[in-house]
Amino acid sequence: MKGKCTITIEIANELVSQGVWLLGVETNTVGTTEDEEIIHKILLSNEIVIIENLDLSNVTDGDYFLSAAPLKISGSDGSPCRALLWQED
Repeated sequence: MKGKCTITIEIANELVSQGVWLLGVETNTVGTTEDEEIIHKILLSNEIVIIENLDLSNVTDGDYFLSAAPLKISGSDGSPCRALLWQED
């Protein structure tokens, strides 16, 4: 999602019901301060990958191939990654 966005509990549940498997946002979290933990739990428990802090400012609409390789950090449930996009021909 480009720009500032806030995912609510209702939206998180809708993403699950729609079969979304990855959510990428430009913000540093997907939810509000009050609901952040619940929203992360909804998404992650339904195997929806979350990528936060993306810079999508130069990305135009279209179909892309995404490579997002996280660092392996022992005992952590998150990691920085290098997110790369390739536009399909």
